[in-house]
Amino acid sequence: MFFNFLKASFSAFIGRRQWLKIKKRYDIESGKYVLLMPENDRELNETALKCIDDLLKYRKGKGVLILTKDNWVLENARNFSNNIVDTVEITDRQENCYCYYSSYYDFSERFLIVSFTKPYGNVLFKAENINGITKENLLCLNVFLMRNYTDSEEKNG
Repeated sequence: MFFNFLKASFSAFIGRRQWLKIKKRYDIESGKYVLLMPENDRELNETALKCIDDLLKYRKGKGVLILTKDNWVLENARNFSNNIVDTVEITDRQENCYCYYSSYYDFSERFLIVSFTKPYGNVLFKAENINGITKENLLCLNVFLMRNYTDSEEKNG
């Protein structure tokens, strides 16, 4: 058990180093956001990509950097928004380090994990389809923290 704690702590430390490099390289403090997309859930990732402009408008952001290991996101992200600064391919290890760092320390409001299962303990997936709750609702209200969000069905309907 102690070994697992040390391993997680070291991973969080590596995650912090990764964050500081990205923060400096992409000048995140200038109004950009970082989306970590660890899932290979195409529907979730596509929904997140469709909502990028709404996220930036709501939070008065200036762009989004996407970190992912999903090939579909790497190939298609730029088709969804002109506000994507870059799409960076990461490894499983890098993803885990970001998740450990995020679970130990809420280090930035500009770093968002697009997942209903990560970091450990996130169980948003259980709320999907309860009383008509969609992935878009969960993503925009609970991951992007966009209050008073109206989903695309209500906008178009």
